[in-house]
Amino acid sequence: MINLFYQVLVYLSRKWGVWVLHTAVWIVAAGFFFCFPQRVATSARFYRAVFPHRPGWYPFWCAWRQFHNFTAIYIDRYTLETSGSIDYTAEGLEHVMKAARHRTGGILLMSHVGNWEVAAHLLRKMGIPLILFMGQKTGEQLEGLQKNTLRKNGVEIIANRVGQGSPMDILEGLRRLRDGWILSIAGDRFGDSGRSFVETRFMGHWVRLPETPFALALATGVPVFVFFAFRTGTHGYHFVAHP
Repeated sequence: MINLFYQVLVYLSRKWGVWVLHTAVWIVAAGFFFCFPQRVATSARFYRAVFPHRPGWYPFWCAWRQFHNFTAIYIDRYTLETSGSIDYTAEGLEHVMKAARHRTGGILLMSHVGNWEVAAHLLRKMGIPLILFMGQKTGEQLEGLQKNTLRKNGVEIIANRVGQGSPMDILEGLRRLRDGWILSIAGDRFGDSGRSFVETRFMGHWVRLPETPFALALATGVPVFVFFAFRTGTHGYHFVAHP
């Protein structure tokens, strides 16, 4: 049902303009903000740690902005589907390109700051042999559409169901790394509670970070590239890769 709704919005946007999609997803984001107070509280707690000296309403304003930033994901996906290109600048990307050119392999430590999906599309267009290591929810709809679109554009995906991670997925990741692929893994979340993690202090709080990307790097000897895809404006991105 959600996929059908999205496809209808895309059709109407092609007919009447992208404002249709923009308006619809803005309303949906507002609905999520008001209907899921626990998620809002989690975001506000984070922004309270980032901006400890701001007034009490400010973290909730940041959460409101964060929820509505998700609208950009769908607008930019639409732009990629219709025009096939998005403007970007890059910093440090030559390190990833070198690893891809010499087929030495590497781990792209992705973040949910920015839009990793747009980054994956554009990195693949640059000729980087990219494979995404990501979770898969039961009955997922828009996420499934997202994965299918990535696959059609040449991005390979290792998807495991949340809570049902298989050692075979890790072995497949090791094999691809040794074959010279660039393996993208989220560095800020992990799907299975049983997966190994490291606890560390971050802005005065204890957080858990996944250990898997670094274990894979140690096992194969490949470099880790800490990667961000910042949205700089309408259809504009800045990629940062730290070797």
